[in-house]
Amino acid sequence: MIDQPEASSGPLRVRVGLHDAPHFVGGEGEALAFARELAPAIARMGLPMEFAEDIEARAWRKGIENSAGNPAAALVQAPLGELLDSPARGLVERLLDEGIAVARAAKIEIDSSFREAALQAMAAGHGHLPSMAQDVLAGRPTEITQLKEQIARRGRELGIPTPTHDAVIDLVGVFDWRITRKGPGAC
Repeated sequence: MIDQPEASSGPLRVRVGLHDAPHFVGGEGEALAFARELAPAIARMGLPMEFAEDIEARAWRKGIENSAGNPAAALVQAPLGELLDSPARGLVERLLDEGIAVARAAKIEIDSSFREAALQAMAAGHGHLPSMAQDVLAGRPTEITQLKEQIARRGRELGIPTPTHDAVIDLVGVFDWRITRKGPGAC
């Protein structure tokens, strides 16, 4: 059993990123020690889990990767790997570059191999149609606000231009706009 430390300043915030294994757990302040104990406990239950000293950097890397591939896949209704074999590859690469620039301006450590690793991860999911593309197909609201606007907003705060993100936000936003005007399933 893991004992939660006494939290005098409110609830203990532990973050777990769930998508591709292994999954990571981390936190800030006193939550960091709790997360360090939580990771192996969850792993023993069968969920591949690792402790991440810098969970924010891991979350940024995953967010940058998702914000490059998912909206492009939604716009052209193509799986990730197919995007990289198509004229949309340039769009995906520009989105990655903007996300990396914003993260680095925010003092998030993004190493020089990240861009290529992200492209390789997308290529490995050659037949994977991201949930944002599936949402568009089903006429459901997308996660564009949670995903892309975070990078664009942070870029504005830091003085880093994100024109590709801004354009993609507007384009994917059309799907959500249609739903609000016509109801679910309208796209």
